[in-house]
Amino acid sequence: MSVLVVGAVGASIAVAVILLGLGSSRTSMDVLRSGEARELASACAEEALLFVRDSMSPPASGGLTLGNGTCEYAITDQGDQNFVVDASGVVGTVIRKVKVIAMESDSMVSVDSWQEVDDF
Repeated sequence: MSVLVVGAVGASIAVAVILLGLGSSRTSMDVLRSGEARELASACAEEALLFVRDSMSPPASGGLTLGNGTCEYAITDQGDQNFVVDASGVVGTVIRKVKVIAMESDSMVSVDSWQEVDDF
């Protein structure tokens, strides 16, 4: 009887360890995806800033597909050569967002604020 109890406890511990390992693996993948999504959002924000510098005609929108994900940006004209870039990067189910407040003058773009945000 004690052999069965010890076997059941051992099996329970083995199952718990396996489940914890799977949970840890999923968490690690989400952390990696989160970093990739943040980098994609930043890449799209930079793309938008280059668009404004080269074309000087906000508002506009666009996107990129890089690596394992995609990103999109939208440029909103705020008047007086000020504009806002909202960019989001998506990898799998993970979404990261960046808001950039900037100003364009004489083919130059100066960034006043670059923040990661929860929502636009």
